[in-house]
Amino acid sequence: RVWDVNMESRPLHVFPVHEHLRPKLCDLYERDCIFDKFDCAFSHDSKQIVTGSYGNTFHMLSTEGEEPDVLLEASQDPYRRHA
Repeated sequence: RVWDVNMESRPLHVFPVHEHLRPKLCDLYERDCIFDKFDCAFSHDSKQIVTGSYGNTFHMLSTEGEEPDVLLEASQDPYRRHA
């Protein structure tokens, strides 16, 4: 969720980054994982947001909805390929 500090009633925009976790919410809550927070950063032109996620992944999101979301994985092996 992206919030405007001057508008506390609702977020400016909600990005569905962790929708795949909805079926596991009870388990995550019991293990206190539901309270994890991931930082985010805007691009210089505010058209994209990047945020961390579980499993060493990052999501790059378009703020204007013009581009599909991009999933990136952090790895110590630069030559690792996905099957």
